[in-house]
Amino acid sequence: MKIHWTFKETIGTLLLLGAVIYLPVLISDYASPKVMPFRPKAPRQQTIKVFPSDPPTRRAVMDVLAKQLNAIRSEQFDEAYQSASFGIRSQIPLTEFERMIRIQFEPMLRYEQLEFSEVYDDGSQALVRARLSMEGRPTAVYSYVMALEENQWRVGGVLPEDAIQTIVPPPKTAPP
Repeated sequence: MKIHWTFKETIGTLLLLGAVIYLPVLISDYASPKVMPFRPKAPRQQTIKVFPSDPPTRRAVMDVLAKQLNAIRSEQFDEAYQSASFGIRSQIPLTEFERMIRIQFEPMLRYEQLEFSEVYDDGSQALVRARLSMEGRPTAVYSYVMALEENQWRVGGVLPEDAIQTIVPPPKTAPP
């Protein structure tokens, strides 16, 4: 009988020891799975259907951009700030706007020539590219999103073209 009791104690001790050793491993594997148990949804993409703008819209958009860029080049940041959308002005104070221009959009301070692409819009938003040149050479290309607010086009956002290429890499071409 003593042998039978020792056998039961040994089995019980081994089971308890196994539980103490393996239970944390099982819990950690369950708590941090190697594969996510669900697939997160990608953020919903906003699609804008835009068409080439009519001449009055094109002129209005280009006038606002030219006015803002000329004010920036003249370092009249308060005037340039007025061309920004209400959303931008509510989030970025004038001092930060000036700082952002000086640091992130420095070519706007020293360009000599300004050219615009075709303007596309959907009636409330417009898309246009602006190329700034110096000494006959392009120094920067920016993509603008314009917003129609209270019957006035305003700058809703701007990205340097090299930033866009970073976000969406150019397609790879086959070698010749």
